[in-house]
Amino acid sequence: MNDAPCRPSAAAAWAPLARFVAAEARIAQRAGKRPATQFLYEFLRFGLKQAWACLFGGAMVGLLIATSLWYPNGAALARYDFLFLAALAIQTAMLAFRLETRDEAKVIVVFHVVGTVMEIFKTSVGSWIYPEAALFHIGGVPLFSGFMYAAIGSYIARAWRLFDLRFVRHPPLWTLSVVSVLIYANFYLHHYIRDFRIVLFAALALLFGGTVVYYRIHQRHRAMPLLLGLFLVAVFIWIAENFGTLTRTWVYPSQRDGWTMVPLGKLSSWFLLMTISYVMVAWVNGVRAWREAPKRSGVSTARAPGRRWARALSRLRLRVRRRQRRHRVTARIDERADPRSRERGLVFGGRPAGEVDMTGAGPAQRCRDAGRFRRVGLVGPAHAGEPRARCRERRDHLITARAALPRHRGDAPGGKEIPGKRRPRREIRKLAECGEKHLRARAGALHDPVGGLA
Repeated sequence: MNDAPCRPSAAAAWAPLARFVAAEARIAQRAGKRPATQFLYEFLRFGLKQAWACLFGGAMVGLLIATSLWYPNGAALARYDFLFLAALAIQTAMLAFRLETRDEAKVIVVFHVVGTVMEIFKTSVGSWIYPEAALFHIGGVPLFSGFMYAAIGSYIARAWRLFDLRFVRHPPLWTLSVVSVLIYANFYLHHYIRDFRIVLFAALALLFGGTVVYYRIHQRHRAMPLLLGLFLVAVFIWIAENFGTLTRTWVYPSQRDGWTMVPLGKLSSWFLLMTISYVMVAWVNGVRAWREAPKRSGVSTARAPGRRWARALSRLRLRVRRRQRRHRVTARIDERADPRSRERGLVFGGRPAGEVDMTGAGPAQRCRDAGRFRRVGLVGPAHAGEPRARCRERRDHLITARAALPRHRGDAPGGKEIPGKRRPRREIRKLAECGEKHLRARAGALHDPVGGLA
């Protein structure tokens, strides 16, 4: 979570922000010490990044609202002309003060041309109108309107860099270019022939259905379906359009008698238009695949869950080994003193010696029927000399030569000496008999001794 970023801060791309990169890194380090402050920091950082990406678009919406409220009605310079000159001044200032890169300026110019051409056609067929006069216009369309479309391209280009976008299963750009051309053509042709919008949506769903975009707020990349991201941007454009109609900068036929909310059906148009602008920016910025991310990125990829599980399993095995060494018990065993009755045998700390340590043994260890006890401590009289498994018992509980034997003569709870009055019982394969006076010092061939015998 607190790993170093996978690349330098995106703020370094804009000269006025580059001087604050070091100070921002210190603030992020302090905020990352607690989960609550880290969440708050990332939330604020996300909002600031979005505001910086919307710099040009937000300035244009602010101009629409400000001029509708305070611009004088009888001014020599028409309101639309003022908006056009103000948009040119904003673009010039952003380039001069390096608040905008050249790549972003290219997107704005291209989208300005594409938007203006469509505006000329749409106003000619009566889709919407511009009710005020203007000196800078083409065919009744004021030239500032092209900057409204360009603001969309500017936002995508800036957000692409700010959030360090990476993609999984991104379709080839040439296929998206074909669909974008068809979308742009449908904006014109649906006035004369059938509207193929449903077919275009199906094509986009087929191309973008499996595409996932990874975006970075601070140090971690987070994932989102690309279709969802485009839809959310279209929703915010629809909200901005409501401000445009509320200020009567442009008016739909249904709003001539008074303002009403822009129909929700316009969301589909803005979504399709978002696809065109997205493809333009993708050609300029390039699509960076998620697998190209550096190893030290502090992010979760499609393979990261596997790595996390491997690390967790490694830590679990280490804890198991430590616990087994502390209790001097090996988990690789699954035997019973008498499989026909309740489990009996050597006891350590209240657990039968033949019982698998379920809290420490792994799933593979619990399934094995071979293994041994390293050492077993004291044994109580209630457990010494209990019946052992016979030779024809189940194989997974057969003790045979690997029988666990007590190490010391004594009582585990109280340290009492075992009197040895029980009837001797022979061990399997003629091992030493419990309670005999003279016991063998070593087990025979193919027998694994555990320790001293009782």
